[in-house]
Amino acid sequence: MRGQDYVFENCFGAGSGFIPPEVGPGVDPLIRADRAYQRAAALFYSSRYREAAAAFQRIAADASPRGRAGVSTKLAAAPVGGSHESTRLAAIFGEAQASGRRASPCRRWRRAPEVRDAARWMLARILMRTKPAEAATLLSGRLLSPLRAEARAAELRLFTQLLDNLAADPSALAEARAADELVDWIFTFQGEEAADAEHAVERWREERSVAWLVAALSKVTAEDPAAVELLEAAALVQGSPGSPTLELHRARLAAESGARDVARGAIDALVEQLRGLPSARNRALGMRATLADSADDLLFYGARPPALVTYAFGFDGRALHAWERSEEQIAALEKERTAIQWGLETVELLNESVTVDALAAHARRARPAGAAAHRAAARGLGPRSAARPLGLGAALDAAGRRSCPCA
Repeated sequence: MRGQDYVFENCFGAGSGFIPPEVGPGVDPLIRADRAYQRAAALFYSSRYREAAAAFQRIAADASPRGRAGVSTKLAAAPVGGSHESTRLAAIFGEAQASGRRASPCRRWRRAPEVRDAARWMLARILMRTKPAEAATLLSGRLLSPLRAEARAAELRLFTQLLDNLAADPSALAEARAADELVDWIFTFQGEEAADAEHAVERWREERSVAWLVAALSKVTAEDPAAVELLEAAALVQGSPGSPTLELHRARLAAESGARDVARGAIDALVEQLRGLPSARNRALGMRATLADSADDLLFYGARPPALVTYAFGFDGRALHAWERSEEQIAALEKERTAIQWGLETVELLNESVTVDALAAHARRARPAGAAAHRAAARGLGPRSAARPLGLGAALDAAGRRSCPCA
């Protein structure tokens, strides 16, 4: 335990230099092996990478499968703090690559594919840190090729980590976007600046692909000169995975241009198509709620089950594993997963545009069975009760224009 405390001391800052002492003679071999690993880890966390690599190589010499992946494992976790740090890691990465190529034909590795796959995964992590543009091209190519479900999950996890790294490094991000179309598309689609909209339209005009059409249409407003051109192209897309997103933004642009009845009808049809896709369906329901012209309309589309519920965080902000959660946390999590909740756009509309007296009057006039029908309809189990306008149409219409698009 004291040896592990030494290792953790180095996590508070590179170069701390707390290295556990070697154990004396006559110590149990398992403890000796643990201490060797602790010393190697402490060297690594002290940024003494060359010494750490040599220490991990000595551990790997005992033919232990854990040892064989040790060098790659630790180097992949290395924080890259600057160009000098990246250069040092790049040099060691080249050695690790060569070592991995030499080791992969080994019979022991052929008999233990999980070790081989783990080492390759870690080498990919190192490539992400030292040559992000190359990593982007490699990982996106694998994601877009046929893969087993397990392999795709692992590749997607790696690619997500790469995107997180790129988001924190503008120069690496620019290089990766220039090198790989998928990275460029993702950051364009997520971007919120005017330059992102211009770039999306430009790329669509170059590629004429559904993917770039989705990105471009999601960015423009009804007043944008490119809107008509994009809407005409979207109307020709049928049966594509991007079709629901195109339909959603066609409805949004219709609402922005004043054709709110057309937008309502389009989203109503889209909501039915998206059954079984809770996240996408909730997105459409949220936009539909902003187009409500009656109290019933707003309450019907504004209440929906969550697509995903996850919280259960520890005191340090870390998400708790399933085995770490208390019975109370598990029970609360299950309750939230089945609870009908108001969307944020609905809450904002109710707060800003509907008086308490109007809501109270609506509640008094609605039969109890009507409330049950609302709850069932929100779950997708039954029809909506008859609308009761209550004279709120103008207020809700104006509020909807202010808040749309909600997505």
